[in-house]
Amino acid sequence: MVSKRGIQVDPDKIKVILDMPMPRTEKEIRGCPLLLYLSVSDMTLGCMLAQLDDSGKERAIYYLSKRMLEYEMRYVTIERLYLALVWAIRRLRHYMTEYSMYLISHLDPLRYLFDRPTLADHLAPLPTIKSRPVDDDFLDEEFVAMTRLSGWCMYFDGATNHLGYGIGVLLVSPQGDHIPRFVYLTFPNYHPTTNNIVEYEACILDLETALELGITQMDVLGDSNLVLRQVQGDWKTKYAKLKPYHAYLELLIKKFEGLKYIHLP
Repeated sequence: MVSKRGIQVDPDKIKVILDMPMPRTEKEIRGCPLLLYLSVSDMTLGCMLAQLDDSGKERAIYYLSKRMLEYEMRYVTIERLYLALVWAIRRLRHYMTEYSMYLISHLDPLRYLFDRPTLADHLAPLPTIKSRPVDDDFLDEEFVAMTRLSGWCMYFDGATNHLGYGIGVLLVSPQGDHIPRFVYLTFPNYHPTTNNIVEYEACILDLETALELGITQMDVLGDSNLVLRQVQGDWKTKYAKLKPYHAYLELLIKKFEGLKYIHLP
C-alpha cells in the first residue's frame, strides 16, 4: 500500500497472520513428524515422504525413485533396503535436520543398521546418483516380513591352521538370498585353542547373527558333530574349556522359537 508516508503493508492482507496464535510447544513449531516409506524392486529404488495432517490422514510430500546400477542389482534384498535407506537419507537430509522422522518398514533387519550391523562393511559407503520425482505408484514392492518366515538356513564352520583361526556363517533366506559373515579370531599364546573351541565360536556367531536380524526359526547346519550333539543334549560337555561356550549357547537357544540341527558329514 502506497501513501504519503511511503510504502506500507496493507493491514487487511496480513490480518490473518497477525491473528495467528503464538506457538507454545515444540510440536506446534515443528509440526507433525514425517513418515518415510521405502520400496525396492529388481531394478529400482523408491521412497515416499509423508506427514499426518490435523485429521490424522497421511499426506504425501515427496516422491523419489532411481534405477540401480548394474552391480547394485546383484545385491540381496536386505542390502537393497540398506541402499535405499542411505540414498533416501542423503536426498532428504534437509527435511531430516528440521523434523522428526519415522521409518516405516515391515522388514525387521533395517532397524539393526543403527545398532549392530551384521552384513559386509561395503554397505556404509554405498554410492548413490541423482534421482527424479515419479508418480505415486511403485511397482513390485517387496514389503515382506522376511524374518518371520520359515525356511531360513544357517551354515557355520570354523577353521584352524598355521595361519590362525577363522569362523564363518552363511545365512540363506527362504527366497534364496545369501548373507555371509566372516570373523578372524585371535587368542593369546597362553590360551591353547582347539578346533572344537573354534567350532563353538562359529556356532555362537551363527545364532547371534540370526538374533540380530530378528530370525527366530531356522535350520542350523554344520560339520561339527560334537557341537551339534552337545547343544541338543545328546552328548555331555566334559571338557572344561568348552563348558562356558556350551552354557552361552544354551542362553542363545532359549531366545528362538524353533531350531533344527543338521549334521553335514
